[in-house]
Amino acid sequence: MVLAAFRNGSLDAAVVTLDEALLLAAHDQAPRLVCVVDFSEGASGLLTRPPAEGLGSLRGARVGVETEAGGAYLVAKALERAGIGLDEVVFVPLPLDRHEDAYLERRVDALVSAEPVRSRLLALGARELFSTREMAGELANVIVVRELQLASRRADVRCLIAGHFAGRERLLADPRAAAQALGPRAGLPPEAFSLALQGLRLPDPAENRRLFASGELAEVLGQVALTLHNYRLLHAQVPGESLLDSSLIEEV
Repeated sequence: MVLAAFRNGSLDAAVVTLDEALLLAAHDQAPRLVCVVDFSEGASGLLTRPPAEGLGSLRGARVGVETEAGGAYLVAKALERAGIGLDEVVFVPLPLDRHEDAYLERRVDALVSAEPVRSRLLALGARELFSTREMAGELANVIVVRELQLASRRADVRCLIAGHFAGRERLLADPRAAAQALGPRAGLPPEAFSLALQGLRLPDPAENRRLFASGELAEVLGQVALTLHNYRLLHAQVPGESLLDSSLIEEV
């Protein structure tokens, strides 16, 4: 688990979601957010079994969710919209590769799932009640680096960020070849890897600089922190802007 590895010192840098970055900060891990990797714009969603319709049907539901990767936060946003409390649903920790079996065996009533599993669940008849398309940039993957390492290994972190953007360029230049090369590493067939990418937006260095400079990223972090507080998922005050360090993205 990425968060556990960061907390115990096995990792000095990681790709996490915004809510996870805030949770690390709340546990005194001193993460510094240095780059936005992607925004989920429909790649993940909250799916339920027919005949359930509308977010109100979640009250009392068993919801399968990965404990990391922003799943709990997506549920919190959906419940917030429906006016349902966190204690009115039952969370079932469930890795992504077990979502289909859990759905077919009726061990859950709803699932927070991501591509390519999301599309397979829809093909089985599941209905999508809510998705990251409705979350205005709040489910993003970002690179965080431990503050001490950011100071002592600045050149290495700069290489990490530059390497990410070099990979991004290769991915966009030849998506098919990238899917062939990267799909197996992600444990996905190439076509499933391509499908997973369709719901993602990959900001370039210029957009990253704008996100930091405009205050947009700090504002989104504030919104995420507020939702986490309201649903008792974050127990310490963490000013979102305190996590941000744009110094390296400005050099890329």
